[in-house]
Amino acid sequence: MNFVGFGLQESGDLDQAESWYRKSVATGDSLGTQLLASVIRAKGDEVAADAMLRESAIMRLDGMRAPMSEAPEESKEAEFEKIRRRGAEFGDSVQMVALGIKLQKRGDLDEAESWFRKSIDDTNVHGMSFLASLLREASKLEEAEIR
Repeated sequence: MNFVGFGLQESGDLDQAESWYRKSVATGDSLGTQLLASVIRAKGDEVAADAMLRESAIMRLDGMRAPMSEAPEESKEAEFEKIRRRGAEFGDSVQMVALGIKLQKRGDLDEAESWFRKSIDDTNVHGMSFLASLLREASKLEEAEIR
């Protein structure tokens, strides 16, 4: 759910992203709560976003997903990347894919490929799809084929 919401949020469809994040929150996912807060904040409701971040902090069990701070947009993106990276390094395959997407968009294709490959070790089908797409774009068609 978060993965779909993240893709929609990255493409600018905040309403649909919000819908997917709300589904995630309904399952008790603290990351979904944080992502939902980022959409709510982007829509201009700072108070509701802050309340969600507090809720996320309460829900957080693994200590890996710290709430976003009040900071300029560039700092928030850097902080989001740090959160994604920590989650990925901790073994969260969803965060591996999210980090890979961000790195690919930034042009860090080798590192993006590495994170997509690591997510596959956890049988993350989204990671497989993004890896195949990245390899196809990099003209590594033989590696992108399903065997």
